[in-house]
Amino acid sequence: MINTPRLYTTDAENNSYINSSVEYIIVPTNKSRLKITDDSETKMIDIRILWVANWQKHTNVNQNTKSVNNEKTRLLGLFKNNSREVYGNIPNNLLTTDDREALRLFERKAASPILVADFRPLMVEEEISHLLIKLRFINTKTPSSRKMPKGNKIFLETYIGLAGIADADLVFSNGVVIGNAFYTFLFDAEDAGKTCYFRAYYQNTRGDRSPVSLIL
Repeated sequence: MINTPRLYTTDAENNSYINSSVEYIIVPTNKSRLKITDDSETKMIDIRILWVANWQKHTNVNQNTKSVNNEKTRLLGLFKNNSREVYGNIPNNLLTTDDREALRLFERKAASPILVADFRPLMVEEEISHLLIKLRFINTKTPSSRKMPKGNKIFLETYIGLAGIADADLVFSNGVVIGNAFYTFLFDAEDAGKTCYFRAYYQNTRGDRSPVSLIL
């Protein structure tokens, strides 16, 4: 959905909007130009008929009951859903300024992409025991906090082998995405006595990565 219709904050304004917007789309030239189908037109007319009948009771002090008010709320929700489907799905290139005002359509702005951190995470050993290492990831911009850079998570890779392997010769794999400041890595029994090498990046939702951490 490119656009979304917006309701008003008061019932009186929404009453005017329901009536005027339905009147607008059933004008033959508007209906044709905005490509409103017969089914969509019928759907909006039907909800308007129900709304008008209930609104008359709602505004009559002798008929305004709890059930009438509950029905008003239900119909307003129904109109909201139907208008999103009918008004909101009008192709963006067909809408004029007058259309947007009449149907209260506001173009949705594309969300700004979450930027990946431009610095590397700091990795430290929080706890070590037999076949277990607990790692802590530190955001050097906010070292006293456990929070990652906004919209970023950790991408951690490992290599298990002999001690003293040069960084350039390490073949990292088994990448995992980590969403908090601590991660416990469990070894298999056959890994006892071997050396585990870790490296990490920050990563955003698009998979962009920060500079790589120092190898731990």
